[in-house]
Formats: sequence, structure tokens, C-alpha cells
Amino acid sequence: MLHLLLASTMLLTGAQESKVSTPNSLQEICSLPTLDCEISHQGVVVGMKGNTTGYETAIEEASKRFEAYFGRPAPKAAIILGNSVSDTQRRRIRQDHPVVLPWLTPKDKKALIERSIRQQLKQRMPNLTDAKLDAMVQQSLKASQKAKGVKEGADELHQGVVAHELGHLYFIETYWPNNLMDIGSPSAGHMAKEYGGPAADWLDEIAAVLLETPFLKAQRRQGLSEIVREARLDDLWSLEEFFFMTHPAFEQAKKVIKARQNTAEGRSKGGVVILSKEDVQSKGGRSPLNFYLQAQGFADYLIEKTGDKKVFASIAESLSKGGSFISWLETKGQVLGIPLTVAKLDIDFKQWITQTYKRKDR
Repeated sequence: MLHLLLASTMLLTGAQESKVSTPNSLQEICSLPTLDCEISHQGVVVGMKGNTTGYETAIEEASKRFEAYFGRPAPKAAIILGNSVSDTQRRRIRQDHPVVLPWLTPKDKKALIERSIRQQLKQRMPNLTDAKLDAMVQQSLKASQKAKGVKEGADELHQGVVAHELGHLYFIETYWPNNLMDIGSPSAGHMAKEYGGPAADWLDEIAAVLLETPFLKAQRRQGLSEIVREARLDDLWSLEEFFFMTHPAFEQAKKVIKARQNTAEGRSKGGVVILSKEDVQSKGGRSPLNFYLQAQGFADYLIEKTGDKKVFASIAESLSKGGSFISWLETKGQVLGIPLTVAKLDIDFKQWITQTYKRKDR
């Protein structure tokens, strides 16, 4: 759920429940003096005062792309920024907005990292004056951001990541409506047993990649072009593997999260886990991040070869009714002009990406 989009993989618990009466409608929730709401036909963004601007655009654009690729209106969505609402309020919002995405703004992420740095420095050097501590925190924060390539004003990337995550949730809610976990609930803090929903991980990932912004898609295509021009096709999986494997970034993320939960420092970070590119990078073999590149490449391939922008809607419809991709391929392949077996599809796919992505304009 990454430019890596695992920078957005998180477990987020809600704000503490208040002892005062809880608002029982979205209108009442949005009238609270501490909150701002951006409401549109496609959904709502809820956050602390001054933090919601721009996110309603992400919902609108993602919902348009979902309908374009899947031929159905996107479910209503709510983006809940930070710990701005209680669990009760979140559940109330979810009654009208089945897709609920808890989200950390760039400001939230910066504050979380700053808190962690401050805590570590205080433990190591308890006698620091407040002024010296503040200065060292800011210095460490700048060094951390520089090392991770954090750039000020990376709004396009952030918007693409939001759209990607909405894509996962739209897809599950549309085709498997009884399987969408309430990812903002306290129980979501337990490690998930699967990457996305009931669909195969490759299809779940393509549903998210399709909804990304042009900026983020261009980055993925650039990555594929580098692989092709450097003759590194072995960095991609065969389609026989790709169609049946568990998302490799998810497997790596589980290891990172488990290791953190075994330390006092990791447990002290509470309900939020942010995973960086380095956290999920493979120590050997294929990079898990190439799974995203291959998802983009296969999406481009199948749409171009079939001439059908909604081809993945046809696949999802078949799988949601108990079918398999292999049976779909055998039934639809000849009509759509693509190979009828996975082995032949793999050969055709690799030939296509070699010809397509070796061009510098991709």
C-alpha cells in the first residue's frame, strides 16, 4: 500500500474518546470547533483546522479514474487526517462513506519523526538544556530528510500516493464489499495476514497503480525504462510467478514491523508505523519495489494490446464471482487478441515491454 508507496503504509488508531456527548452525524462532527471538513459528492476530508486543503482534489481525481478504468462509480470515501476524530466518530463517518482512509499529512509525518528523534536524544543525553536539545533535534531532522531524499513541495508525489491507497480501498469495496477492513480501528493495529483484499496481490496492486497521478505513473515508467535499457529483465518476475506470489514488499514490511515490536523503542511509537524505502528494500535478489514497476508495465501492456481501458474490470468481475485469471484468459484471450496461456502471455509481455520501454520518451 509506494514511490515508493510504503512510505504511506501505516497503522493509525483514532483519537481518544471524549467523555462529552459524541456527535451523531457528519454535519455535527464537522461543526466541531477543532475540525475542518471538505465535503464533495465523492467524499469528505476531515482534519484539524487548517490541514484539509487539497485532499478533496485527490478524492475527486481518484474517483474519476476508478470509473474510467472499472466502469463503476467509486464508493464514497472519507480521508481522516491524523488523530482528528475518535473511533466512535470514525465509525459514524463510515456508515455513509464505506471507504475510510486514515492518513498522515506531511506535517504529521514530520512531527512524528521529530518526536522520535527528541525521545532518542533525551534518552542518550538526559542533561541537555532545552535550547541545545531543540537545536540538535532540528539538525537531526534535516539530516534525516536529506538522507531519505525528502524534498519540500513534493505535493504531486503525495497526491499520487493518496490516490494509490484510495485505489486499493475502492477496488476491494466494489468487488468484495464484505471484506474491507476498518483500517482505522484499534484492531487494525494487529499485523494484517494478507496484503490487500481477496484478489491476487498483482491485481490488487494494479487497481491502485491505475488510479495514480500522471506524475507517479511517469516515475514508474521511468523505472521500467531503466530496467529495459540496462538489459535487466531478470529483475522482473515471470508472469507465472507474478500472478500467484504474495506481494514481496508486504513480506518485507511484516519482518520490519515484527522486529520493531520486539523493542521498547519500537513499541513506544504507538499506533503509527511509517516504512521507508530502505525498510522494504531487499538485501538480495529482486527488489520488492520492482513489483510496482511490473504492475504498471503489465497494466500498460494489457490495455494497449486489448484496446480496452476497462479490461481489468472484466478480470475483477470474473474473479469476484469465483473464477480465476487463467480461466478468464482462456475464455477472453482470443477475442481480445492476446495469448491464451500464461507462458505465452509472459513471452509476449516481455517482448512488448522491451520494445516499448527502450524508447527514451517513455
